[in-house]
Amino acid sequence: MRILTPLVAALLVTSATAGAQTANLRTSEIAAGPLVSGNDYLRYCQAEEGTVDYLVCAYFTRGVIGGWGVRDRMNVTGIAGSGNRLTCLPETASTGQVMSITVAWLEDNPEDRHLLASEAIALSLLRVFRCPT
Repeated sequence: MRILTPLVAALLVTSATAGAQTANLRTSEIAAGPLVSGNDYLRYCQAEEGTVDYLVCAYFTRGVIGGWGVRDRMNVTGIAGSGNRLTCLPETASTGQVMSITVAWLEDNPEDRHLLASEAIALSLLRVFRCPT
């Protein structure tokens, strides 16, 4: 049961955050979920590894990466979009690696910490893994 609690918490946060993002709400309007902005992302991802906060960050990050991958595959196959991928994230990239890249980007760009956490992840991946044109 102790293992399921962080997973359930992460899924609830991801679900609530994704729903709020879909509705295009600003962080000040969102009452659901603790991991919404870049500031929240930093706080959770910089927690001690293995804590609930750290696991919430890890599961949230994994969800964003998964969604980004689906979006890229739909774009490349022409189901949605122009047929071009935005990022070339290596298949061997780990969740921890993406977390580190995003935390570093947020630390280097404090003026962007108000962005949604998912936007921060996307922008940091575009900086590091942008596909060649």
